Amino acid sequence: MRQLKIPVIVATFAAVVALGVGLRQAYVAARILDPLSSDAAALPGVAAVEIGTGRDGRVEVRAVLARDARVEEVYPGLEAVAKARLGARLGGIVIVDDPSPRLEAAYHRIHFTLYEAAATGRFAAMAREIDEALRDEEGLEYRVAVGDEHLFVHLREEGAELVRVIPRIALLEAAFASKGWTEW
Repeated sequence: MRQLKIPVIVATFAAVVALGVGLRQAYVAARILDPLSSDAAALPGVAAVEIGTGRDGRVEVRAVLARDARVEEVYPGLEAVAKARLGARLGGIVIVDDPSPRLEAAYHRIHFTLYEAAATGRFAAMAREIDEALRDEEGLEYRVAVGDEHLFVHLREEGAELVRVIPRIALLEAAFASKGWTEW
């Protein structure tokens, strides 16, 4: 019986595994990630798209919106494209913004109202409270929109903007589950 050359076997095994991993990454990039980037970047209101990996290892879509884009109009399209291409591998969609400390403080003043409305559905009260909280903010533009699955917040001032997307369904489901309710 011939002697086995262990280093040759290990090197061959490592080369085959590396080739397999490389081919898989090339396939995923060519068939999933590149088309996802192209489809997402082609949506009206999207200025740029970056595809990455989130903390949980799933795919994260990071999008920069055009200056005049409305997040409540762009986000559902991004979400549809990402879900169609990625399915369960979608880790999330992040709208890239550049908030100033003033915008962060303004958001902090209204975020309790936003989350309360997302959980209770009291959107008219939310709108009044936000108008009251931000009324005296000179030079601050704000827009809050209610979608079927999310609340969309867009705060803007000269040279800075803050965009937040707050899920409604998950919050409502959690609220109902905490009460032991199984039906809406």
